[in-house]
Amino acid sequence: MEYAKIVMGVLGHLVFEPLVQNRTIHNTDHEEDDDNLEFFMEQKMQNTGMTVKAKCKRSSEGYIVLRGSVINSKTNEKTCSGVAKKAREKAKVDENYTLLEDMLFSSPSAASMFVTGASSNGYTAWKTVEGKTLKDVETSEAEEL
Repeated sequence: MEYAKIVMGVLGHLVFEPLVQNRTIHNTDHEEDDDNLEFFMEQKMQNTGMTVKAKCKRSSEGYIVLRGSVINSKTNEKTCSGVAKKAREKAKVDENYTLLEDMLFSSPSAASMFVTGASSNGYTAWKTVEGKTLKDVETSEAEEL
């Protein structure tokens, strides 16, 4: 097993690694660094009347919708992307549509479509606790460079 972990890691496949590392926050007065910055989405869905509530984190692998997020119970077949549809079919959720495992996506829009089950712009749907959109965060990060 250890040999398999080494070989897969060298090849760039992190199949034996958790998507999100456990972390301890020592001082919550400071804004989280980029690796720990979480984004949130809360939206009432018209087709079901339910409210989706989800958390997302950026990683070097992509965008991770975190376990415990509540996703829409229905998928809009016309507007939801194929990637999001497939992920929704494979996702492990409980009877309340609460996600039981972290899910990785290559884009923020794929992650938001997974949550809503419909077309969604992830750059504006995902927001920080302060209410800044992912687009605003990435724009300010680019300006700092």
